[in-house]
Order: sequence, then structure tokens, then C-alpha cells
Amino acid sequence: MRYDIISILLPIIVVSLLFTIISIAPFGSRNLLISDLSTQYLQFFAELRRQLIHLSFSSYSFLISIGDSLIPVYAYYLLSPLNLIVIFFDPSQLPIAIDLIIWAKIILCSISMSTFLGHKYQRYDFMAICGGLAYGLCGFVSMYFYDLMWLDSLILLPIMIYGLEKLYKQNKVWLYVFGLTAIIMTNYYMGYIICVKGTRKM
Repeated sequence: MRYDIISILLPIIVVSLLFTIISIAPFGSRNLLISDLSTQYLQFFAELRRQLIHLSFSSYSFLISIGDSLIPVYAYYLLSPLNLIVIFFDPSQLPIAIDLIIWAKIILCSISMSTFLGHKYQRYDFMAICGGLAYGLCGFVSMYFYDLMWLDSLILLPIMIYGLEKLYKQNKVWLYVFGLTAIIMTNYYMGYIICVKGTRKM
């Protein structure tokens, strides 16, 4: 079987099996709603879904502290296309939708890193796929999955690193600029941290 097919199928199988073992929806009866997922994201996703379904957008809500504009929040959430999954679920099923978003993002992290490792070492083999899986299931993901918007930066990080290598070795800047810009736009906090870390190492 081709490497690219395995690099997609294996993370799907492994992450699905992991969710099944620990009984996480939609593969079980539990969910991942802890910390920010239950106190912040769930309410915002519910309101975002309601407004998208009814095409009735309000720029102000009391979901934020004592009331504030929702436009920056929605702009931030919609930078991740996967968040639109919530449209296809009833309000009572939004915990399942959030679990699916996290499931998909972990898989995309793995695929992104496997692809990067394959290109970097010019060896499209099982070890590159395992490296991608290790990245997708790393400690950062395990500890901070409840801030699911941060996971988008991990999907894009291998692209940025590959661009950085191209910049250093071949003086080609476009992929690095694209990767870093996408990270900053998707999640400014993670983009800021990556910029600071990159500057220190340089």
C-alpha cells in the first residue's frame, strides 16, 4: 500500500481505537468537556451554531464577562474550518461535535508531521508514520486539548519548520512565510510563542 494512504489511515485507526478504549464520544459514552471546553467553548459553539443556522447574527452577547462584542470571537473561531462541524449537530449533541473536532485535529497533526518527516529525510516509511503519530499524541496535545484552537497551530507547525529548512538551505522564503502567517492568523497566542522561541534559537 502507498505511503500516503497508510499515513492517513493509520492515524485514523489509532486515534479512533484510543477514543474507543477510553470511551470518548462518538466511540463511547464519555466526553472531553473539561476546563475551557465546558466553561467557554461549549457556550460559544452553541451560540455560533444558532446564529449560523438561523442566519441571524448579533454583535453583542453577555456570554463574555458582563457583555461584549462577539465579532472578534467569531472571527477567531471561524479561522478553523473544522469548527463548522458544529452546524451538523443538535445543541444537545455539541459535546460529540467538539470531541470529533479534537479527534480530527489530532489525526491532522499526525498526518502533517508524517508528511514533513517523509519530505525531510526522503524516506517514506513506517518510522515516519510512527513519528507523526508520536507528534499527534504528544504531551502538549494530551495536556492542552481542551484549548482546541491551539491544535490548529500544531497542524501547521511542520509546514512552517519545513519552510524554515528551505529558507536556511535553499534561500526559499515563501513556504516559511506562509506557514508562520497561517499559524499567527489561526492562533495568535501560539504564533507569538513560536516566534519568540524561534527568535531565541536564532
